[in-house]
Amino acid sequence: MKKLLLLTLSLLIAATSFAQETEATNDKPEKRFRKKFFNISYSSSELSPKSDILIDDGMGEMVPLVDANFKLKSDWGVSIVRGRTYRLHRKPLANLVNIGIDVSFLDLNYSQFTMNAVPSNNSPSDSEGSTKIHKIDYGWQVGPSISLTPGRRFTITAYFRYAPTFSSIYVDDSYMGNYSTQFRTGASFSYGVIGLGMEASFGDCKYKNFVGDLDLGDTKIKSSGYRVYLQFRW
Repeated sequence: MKKLLLLTLSLLIAATSFAQETEATNDKPEKRFRKKFFNISYSSSELSPKSDILIDDGMGEMVPLVDANFKLKSDWGVSIVRGRTYRLHRKPLANLVNIGIDVSFLDLNYSQFTMNAVPSNNSPSDSEGSTKIHKIDYGWQVGPSISLTPGRRFTITAYFRYAPTFSSIYVDDSYMGNYSTQFRTGASFSYGVIGLGMEASFGDCKYKNFVGDLDLGDTKIKSSGYRVYLQFRW
């Protein structure tokens, strides 16, 4: 955990230095359209199957391993996103509105979950016999956005993006992954190069087993959650 905090702090320092340098060298007296963005996020997510997950009991009978009402919430998560906005017009509409298409080729998210070996009452807890689940998603994003610039430096942005993703899960000695259809929608508020934002995400995935004994079969796993992020725009 200490290594993660040090890495996050290093990324923040590097991104802030880069953004300040860009601001100092490129800023102009008139309004600027800041087309590039870089987000560092804390994320929270939830997983739940769309149907019961079955397992062979060793006697030829398939019995429920996890039922469809089960929900698993992440302990914590982090993500980074880098992209740019392609404006659909040369100048702000009414000197205020910018409409564009957001494209990001880096959307990397890590989440850690804790689940008891035998879930009980849909309330997994970190106790003896619990299992750590590691989920890593890598994808890209594309979708429309609209920005308002009521002042020379103040910007308000809202967006909706399609996010095709390769989602993977590692638990014990098993590794699973597959293509996942996901969506992101959110808003950010920035002053100059620095801003804050929040977004919601949702999607599903049918995981294929690559290594290990755990197999989720044909069950689709729903995912949903949110990100709170520090943003740099230039």
